[in-house]
Amino acid sequence: MAIKYKIAEKRKPGANPENELVLSPVIVVSDTIDPKTFLKKLNQLSHIGEPDLVRCLYSLCKLLTNELMDGNIVQTGIFGTFLPSIKKSKKELSKGNIEISVNYRPSLEMKKEMKTADFKKLHG
Repeated sequence: MAIKYKIAEKRKPGANPENELVLSPVIVVSDTIDPKTFLKKLNQLSHIGEPDLVRCLYSLCKLLTNELMDGNIVQTGIFGTFLPSIKKSKKELSKGNIEISVNYRPSLEMKKEMKTADFKKLHG
């Protein structure tokens, strides 16, 4: 399978709308894997029953949530690192609104795998 991309025009943030166009590659998403398909494919790779996989994924989600809520950075080794962060803007801070989010950094192994992917340029 190849990662499909196209070249799109983008404006630099804060640039004058009449100029400052930049050409940038954009990945074209071909499909979304729904949870049922995800579990089926994971089951085929792992040979673990789907009910056990579901329990494992729920446990992983609960563990990550609890640790991130405690302010801990979670390094999984396999998936990568999850970090708690705060989404903020000047407007939100002046109103006292703070939204917590999660940043994700993939593992080196995942990055290496993605670097070996084939790329296919779409025209148009």
